[in-house]
Amino acid sequence: MRFFKIFFILLILLSCRKKQIIENKKDVVNYDILVSYRLSKGEKLESVLLWKIPFMSVSEVYYFIKFFEKRVNVRSLREGDKFIFLFDKDKRLKEVTLIKVDTPYVINKFLKNSESPGYEYKRIVKKVKIDTAYICVKVKESLYDALSPYEGGEYLADFIADCFSWVIDFNTEVRENDEVAVLFERKIVEGEFVSFGNVLYILYRGKYVGKKEAIYFNGSYYDSLGYSLERYFLRSPLPYGRISSKFKLKRFHPILRIIRPHYGIDYVAPAGTPVFAVADGEVVYAGWKGGYGIYVEIKHKNSYRTGYGHLKRLAPFIRKGKRVKQREIIGYVGSTGLSTGPHLHFEVKKDGKFVNFLNLKPLPKAILNAKDKKKLFNLLLKIKKKIYEKKYMYPS
Repeated sequence: MRFFKIFFILLILLSCRKKQIIENKKDVVNYDILVSYRLSKGEKLESVLLWKIPFMSVSEVYYFIKFFEKRVNVRSLREGDKFIFLFDKDKRLKEVTLIKVDTPYVINKFLKNSESPGYEYKRIVKKVKIDTAYICVKVKESLYDALSPYEGGEYLADFIADCFSWVIDFNTEVRENDEVAVLFERKIVEGEFVSFGNVLYILYRGKYVGKKEAIYFNGSYYDSLGYSLERYFLRSPLPYGRISSKFKLKRFHPILRIIRPHYGIDYVAPAGTPVFAVADGEVVYAGWKGGYGIYVEIKHKNSYRTGYGHLKRLAPFIRKGKRVKQREIIGYVGSTGLSTGPHLHFEVKKDGKFVNFLNLKPLPKAILNAKDKKKLFNLLLKIKKKIYEKKYMYPS
């Protein structure tokens, strides 16, 4: 009996809320009503239909979800997915359209059957045209700031940083007036940009790092000599931060107030910044380690070991014996142990001896054979010809 009372109260509240939404709409009398809604992070479809969409009754929500789940995996819904509800002038549901953020050229339509509570489903795939676009910009403060004025520029900045993460540390090696150029594919539907295709070519010319190229070939990225951009070590264990103290044989310790060696690199970053494993390996230590605070040590190939100190906490499942992949999160920046503020102490050993990580020149993971090198060089010539001919600036 108590359950039915609660359910009855819920229906009254729901009807009052929807009545308020309807009364605020002045255009619901004379013609069809269109209601558009984008999912927020963590939102459930059932909650959205019950509380955010006007005119839909509890029973209608039930029948729609029952049909919807047979056509679309509810777990695949994500932030930004768009629902469009069409009601007639009498506030009766006519159709529902779903456009997923990851496939904007696919239209999922659910047409209401006027004679029953059921629906018909139609999947419409719009024709996708692929063209190429070219951007060339000067860096002032950061790669992100240089590309953010362009539509999708944030994505390109992240992509370029990831692509060059083995050869450029964008936290410490970027200088003002460095130049970045990128040739990439765009997916166009009915004249509108909907998403990126492949990034075909990237050039970074910097005062500190020199000239770096990335050519998309056979599903991976290579430099102009046929060497894979992927190295056995990332250039930095952090996605962002700055170096506050380098590898030194003599350094004044800010807490102990003595001069002693600093066999590592200190990266200053906000507390909670994710820390990456710089290479594949096996965790051989994970826990508290004296002045290091919360510390992780990873054993890699060729007698290398890396250490990560002063962590705020470990990532889930990081423990001794755990195998980790390059770029996997192993912990988060903190200030545990002998530390004056949030930072990461990062160190590298080779055959048991400390080495300066900034001086390492890790080998590429792959080198093209002579036949593929020739194909790569021919592709590079075509790319540069296209850049020269097109000089197409991607509109903001």
